[in-house]
Amino acid sequence: MTRDGPEKQFALLILEKPDDTYRLTLVNPGQGKEYHKASVQGHPKVKYQTSMVFEGICCEKAEDDAFWLSLFSAVPTVGQKSEWHLLYDLFLPFLLGPMGQTRMLEDALHDSRDQDWRSPQHGSGCWKVIMHGLRQLLRSSSVSVTDAKLFQWRLRQQFFRASLEDADAVPRISYSQRTCLRIAASQLGLSAAKLDVRRVAEHGSELLKEAKQLIQRSDEALAAKPVLYSGELPLSELQLDVLASPAQDGATAHPNQSLRIPPQIPLDLLSLREHAETIEEAIQSIYTADEICRTLSGMRQSGRCKFGHLFIVNVLQQLFTEIVPTPLGPASSDKDKIWSNADFRSPHHYLTRPMISDLQQVLLRLCSHFAAAAYSILSL
Repeated sequence: MTRDGPEKQFALLILEKPDDTYRLTLVNPGQGKEYHKASVQGHPKVKYQTSMVFEGICCEKAEDDAFWLSLFSAVPTVGQKSEWHLLYDLFLPFLLGPMGQTRMLEDALHDSRDQDWRSPQHGSGCWKVIMHGLRQLLRSSSVSVTDAKLFQWRLRQQFFRASLEDADAVPRISYSQRTCLRIAASQLGLSAAKLDVRRVAEHGSELLKEAKQLIQRSDEALAAKPVLYSGELPLSELQLDVLASPAQDGATAHPNQSLRIPPQIPLDLLSLREHAETIEEAIQSIYTADEICRTLSGMRQSGRCKFGHLFIVNVLQQLFTEIVPTPLGPASSDKDKIWSNADFRSPHHYLTRPMISDLQQVLLRLCSHFAAAAYSILSL
């Protein structure tokens, strides 16, 4: 819902049609929660009904494309202070009222025992918003609080098992990945302990036993895998202190001080191999080309390389036409030895989900480099 910034806030809108009218569920545990009902019965905690349910919305307004276009165009792009005001005080009253009229949220709010009191979101991201929305859908379907909490724990368990499968498949695990696995293991054990202590699950001891087994398996996987140090794969970020130094040697740098680009910057265009024979060589070539393009782009902007854009086009053309082989695709009868070990529907034997995500970001950055460099070439 918020524009790009250091912290992005999300809200979930669930539109359903159980009968001749529509039902709208608004889930928002973050900014804008002051519009929701609050409770201090669990002092010092303050809990909110993070889900608002509105029923009886007329079809003419719920199916109006112009309304939804205005909502999703105006709310996410305005300032951080006024965006939730627009959603709660302008768009929702218009949607909830009959044709040609508005309706206050307090009058249209549907009170039900299925709306639980939940802790608000203190950070950013969409995970807790989705979990609150899933909890509300379960509760509105006559699922008890016990079964809803047990379902959320099973979902967390499945995600943790998928992470362990990735850890078993990779040859090495970095420090950041180890930290994420340890945090996930702690959260899994803590949630299992809460289910047992509060007796909201019929088999709490079994949940603790399953959590201990998964945590033990995680510790064994981390102990068996060597550490992937930064600088191996992916390559480390370009050192800015190599490209720029203070204008006067020995002088104290300050924000308004001019920077002097050194006349010579190390750049090895021959570091790209002639052809990639394995998936490791293909990925290494992609990351090497990314570092070369970033260096050339910085040199061209500083005026140190007049024809840097031509070099970038040449490097990327060589990368994607000569070095990295094109995937054959699922329709090919030949076996792809690099991009697919068996078929394109099976998990890759080397690439894990985090590696694929990081590789997609690098490929997107290379596409941006190529587009910027290509459009910089003036036609004669």
